[in-house]
Amino acid sequence: MKFLEEGLIMKTFDHVNVLGLLGLTFDADKNPLVVIPFMANGDLKTYLVKKKQTLATSLLMRFASHAALGMSYLAQHKFVHRDLAARNCMVDSDLLVKIADFGLSRDMHESDYYTSGDVQAKLPIKWMAPESMERRVYNARTDVWSYGVLLWEIFSKGARPYQAIPNQDVYDFLKSGQRMAAPKNCPPEIYGIMVRCWQDNPKSRCTFVQVANELEELLEGDRDYVAAPSAGAVGMGPIEHREEPGVTDDSYLVPMQQETAFGADGPCSDGETSGSHATAAHDPLDYVNKIVIR
Repeated sequence: MKFLEEGLIMKTFDHVNVLGLLGLTFDADKNPLVVIPFMANGDLKTYLVKKKQTLATSLLMRFASHAALGMSYLAQHKFVHRDLAARNCMVDSDLLVKIADFGLSRDMHESDYYTSGDVQAKLPIKWMAPESMERRVYNARTDVWSYGVLLWEIFSKGARPYQAIPNQDVYDFLKSGQRMAAPKNCPPEIYGIMVRCWQDNPKSRCTFVQVANELEELLEGDRDYVAAPSAGAVGMGPIEHREEPGVTDDSYLVPMQQETAFGADGPCSDGETSGSHATAAHDPLDYVNKIVIR
């Protein structure tokens, strides 16, 4: 029943940059199946790696814009993603990026998840905001942090974030005030967005609406992009982190107490989606195992 309820919610998604469900059905053994549109170019992570030699900066910016628009739609409709990453975005035949979130991503990119104690409790540590690591807090602002990492993935053309840092050391790295450096040849405006997504104070982070608007302006502008300073091919050099002025208008986020997370047991009353709202195993990603794709 829970699976059907979640499927019906996802069936309501209606945005060009969000992958919706076409339907739900069952196989001969009564296992639930989801029917989704065919994505000719597969997941964004694999596409970036395969096509890295031919990807123009303008196309990367379009990918970033598509993801921001999709996430803005979800945020405005009170949904928290909790596992935003290139592996969870799909690319159709027209090179439109669509936000998705299905269990296949864990099978295909198993090494992106960190196991702590319980074998079933696998967390995408390198995409998580510090407060998510600390308290299993998930909301629109933690999704913004993850979007910053997604943006880094896009402009590094599929490189793995924090390559030289083990999963268990990422939290200390971030709390020491350091952040990933800009990927090679990344436009400075794009890296500026990343840094704003990675503010320590969640209220100081940019919003998806702001990011989408900025990217639209950049795409509309006719200019040659100048590469930002980089620490190497995948931008692994740490930089000192500084707080930027906070965002004062959160109206686009809608009331957080009514926000719903993919896989949550119900709307959260405290404005945050935490482990207590997820599964008995306190696994914020356990819901992906409920979706069987054939």
